[in-house]
Parts: sequence; structure tokens; C-alpha cells
Amino acid sequence: MKKNLLEVTCIVIICFSLIYRVDLNVHPLTSLTPNNVRESKIGSYSSNVINRVTDIPDGWSYQKTIILTPSTPSSDYNVKILLDPSNFDYSQTFSAGADIRFKDQLDNSLSYWIETWNQTGTSVIWVKVPIAGTGSFCMYYGNPSATSESNGETTFLFFDDFPGTTIDSSKWTTDTDGSSTYGVSGGYVTLTSNTPNDWAASVMLGFNDFYINHGQTYGAKQPNGVTIGAAYGNSDLFHTKNLTTLTYEMTTKVIPTETWFTSDIRWANGSFAQFNNGTSTVTHTNSSTIPTIPLQVRILTMNMYAGPGTWFGSAIRSINSWGSGHALRARSWHTTHNNAPIEIRCDWLFVRKCTVIEPITSTHTTPSITSSSTVTKTPVITTGFETLTVLLSIGILILKSRRKKTNKNNRN
Repeated sequence: MKKNLLEVTCIVIICFSLIYRVDLNVHPLTSLTPNNVRESKIGSYSSNVINRVTDIPDGWSYQKTIILTPSTPSSDYNVKILLDPSNFDYSQTFSAGADIRFKDQLDNSLSYWIETWNQTGTSVIWVKVPIAGTGSFCMYYGNPSATSESNGETTFLFFDDFPGTTIDSSKWTTDTDGSSTYGVSGGYVTLTSNTPNDWAASVMLGFNDFYINHGQTYGAKQPNGVTIGAAYGNSDLFHTKNLTTLTYEMTTKVIPTETWFTSDIRWANGSFAQFNNGTSTVTHTNSSTIPTIPLQVRILTMNMYAGPGTWFGSAIRSINSWGSGHALRARSWHTTHNNAPIEIRCDWLFVRKCTVIEPITSTHTTPSITSSSTVTKTPVITTGFETLTVLLSIGILILKSRRKKTNKNNRN
């Protein structure tokens, strides 16, 4: 009897030792499979990161991890993804990228907008990342039945691709006269100005507070602006101006004319404004020329009636205003200055947050986890009570086995 009690005591001590050991090292988490763990470069350092990467959704076949360097600087930040044949297999997607989807590491769907899709070249996609400090998220693709969820309205602070035949009055106010017009047709907005015996024709697009006193001499003024355009005497320019200091900076011959082009106007802070159209980059860093107040987005055409010197024009102005820390991206076309009629067209535009140094994306192909495959989970002991039950049961079985053996030997 004493021997049996000693054995039971030893088993209990072993059980509690194991429980203590388990409780220190195993927490009540869902089990991790090899597909949940990978080495990821986040920001400027490397670390082993446990990402919450779930199974690929039903119907999708492929997954890539998008890595951001550095991580997003603020909430609801838009990051640009560039796909090309060197980092992406277009044959695995369908319907011009209609099956592309994005999710964060918490498995939340992310809003996105496909700017351009080029099966043989570079595609541009913008993704809205809600959480500041995000270093990576996932892209899914490969679903022939999927329909596109690309949506600029839910992705950016402000977006318009000018659908239909009228300007959206919830986004814009308009300003025109008898010699100037605006209209929406074919998926873009067109503004035109054509005065008799015109002179000094101009077009502008950007953050600015330009105004026209129609029919008045010296009736066109721009107190503040971070703007591109074509202006009389100075063609195809990038222009910053600050009313407070009464100073401006102008860089000419950097904007293409009479061809469609995409431009980024980045007003990052009070000492950094930059224009880029993919081939030309101009940066202004003189704080005395960069505006300090929030400004509307404006698109306008104007010219002066030579002789009386009176100004006429057409403009659309965003209802909302934005200050430094924002960028305007647009696809536009305009005629050369001093051509009559002067005209500017805009296919689409959007406003987003920006910083001087912005996240750069790279892709990392993760092992495919198809929706039909079986994923084996590694068992995890979550509580000491479960362990105690198992080990005591084993101990009782051992004792019963030994008692049977002892009784058998005694009978013999």
C-alpha cells in the first residue's frame, strides 16, 4: 500500500511540474502552421514576424505579400503598387485585374483603385491602408469569376473621374462667362476659353485660390498656389506662390502640351513641394514661396481680351480644401499657351496624404494555400487542467496495470 501511495505521489508531482512548465511557455492561442511564419523585411530592419495570414479565400488561387519600406506614416495612407512582368505573372489574373483583392494582416479587406492596367508592361494600383505603422499586407488574385472592386471614391480623400454628362455639385463649384465654357463628356471634363482678339491665354491645375473677375481689367489673380499649367510668356510650368511673403517660384518647360500625361503635385510640408510626371521632376524647397494655408483644387482656363485688357475664363473649384501634407494626382491634357481657344481636359484626379519620404512597395510570394487544400494544425495544449487530466489518467492506468500484474504474481 505504501508503495502505491508513493507512486501516486510521484506521478502528481511530475504532473504539476509539467503543468508549470506548460503554463510558462504555451498560451491559449490558435495553433501556428509553417505558412503563418515567415521572415519579412519591415521598414529598415529585418525580423521574424508572425503574420496572421489566413487561407486564400474561396475561388482565389494566388497570394503575394506587399512589403512597405518604410511603413505607413499615418492612418488611411494611400500606397502605390507597381506591377510588371519582372515581379508579377499577368497570366494568373483575369479581366484586366478584376480579380485583384487586398487584405491587411487582421484579414480586413482594403479599398483600392486601379489607375492603369497593362498586361505587357507596368500597372499602377493604389491601396488605402487604414492603420499607421503598417509594414505589409496581402494581395490575392486568380479568380475567373470575380468582378472588379476597384473604387476611387472609397480609396482616396477626394476623387473624381467625371462620369456622366454633368459636373458633380457635391464636389465642385463652377465659374464661367459668355466667352468660356465647361462640360463633362466621354469620361472627362473640358474647360475652354475663347475671347475675341485674345491674348495671354493660360490654363492651370492644382492647389490654388486663383480667381477671375470676369470682364474686368487686371481681373485674374492667384494669391497662393502649388500649381501646374501653361501661362502667357511662360509655357508649361510648375509654380508655387505664397501671398504672405509675396514671393513665388516658377520652373518652366516641364509640362508636356497637347498630349495626355499623369502628374503628381506633392505639397508635403512648408518647405517641400514637388512635381513629377514620370519623366520630369521639379522640387521647390524655398519655404517663402510655398503656401501656408489650406487651398482648394482648381482647374481653369482664362485669357485676356486684347485692347480693353479685360479677363475671361472658366473654372471648377473643389468644395473642400487641403493644406500641406497632401498630394494631387491627375491625368490631363491642355493646348499650348496663346492658342485660341485655350483648353484643358482632365480624365481623373484624386487627393491623398503625402510625406517627403513615402513608402516604397516590394512583393514577396508566399506559399499558396488553396481553398480546397487541407491545412494541418499543430495541436497546442492551452491549459494546465487539460494537462493534469491527461497525465493523471495515464498514471491511473499505469497503477491499474501494475496492480493486475501484482495480483497475478501473488496467485501464482
